[in-house]
Amino acid sequence: LSKGKRDDVVWLISEDLTELKKLDRMKSEFISMVSHELRTPLTSITGALGLLSNGAAGALPDKAQNLTEIAYRNSRHLATLINDLLDIEKLVAGKMAFDLQNWPVPDLIQEVLENLESYAQERSVRIYRMQLANSRIHVDRTRFQQALSNLLSNAIKFSPEHGTVEVFTRPRGPRIQICVRDYGDGIAPEFQDRIFEKFSQADSTDGRRQGGSGLGLAITRELIEHMNGRVGFESTPGEGALFWLELPVNGR
Repeated sequence: LSKGKRDDVVWLISEDLTELKKLDRMKSEFISMVSHELRTPLTSITGALGLLSNGAAGALPDKAQNLTEIAYRNSRHLATLINDLLDIEKLVAGKMAFDLQNWPVPDLIQEVLENLESYAQERSVRIYRMQLANSRIHVDRTRFQQALSNLLSNAIKFSPEHGTVEVFTRPRGPRIQICVRDYGDGIAPEFQDRIFEKFSQADSTDGRRQGGSGLGLAITRELIEHMNGRVGFESTPGEGALFWLELPVNGR
């Protein structure tokens, strides 16, 4: 190519990249704006449906009670999706603050297990707290617990009825891995490369049945990487999956 033609090619590539960045920024701003606008009215709707479902306005006829419970369940799912959208937008834009301190691993994990106990009972799944190292990890407590909750929720969700989920730790030099193991169907090989991508679901039909947003694992990865950590998994189809969060011990 002559110099003039090369310059034209460079200009066209630069123009395309600028346009892509502009479109990406517009998409992020739109998601953020819609999510914020939906959050307030949805909070009121979810609260009202919860009160109705729990009999605050008196007993409802069976059919009305059933419809109210379905609406309440779906409004909670929508609220989770909106919160996930806001979280991923903040993380990608670097707008989420992190307060990193040293926290004892067993205490952090126990709190998450207690918060998820009723969900596990709903799904007829038992969570076993296995061997936990008596170490301290350098994390933002709330954000770490959000990441671990995402892994545990997924493990519970994809476990068979009366299945089990195990939580344990294993050392990795000056770091530690917090592991969550389930005994569900495992992760299909063709899906493994994109499992931490935004809006990824192994099977869209199954994703709708399970109620996933496709953002939980993407948020988990962003949160852990912002705390100088790593995430990963091991899985053989038909034999369940093991997800881990690897983090510095005592700030190292």
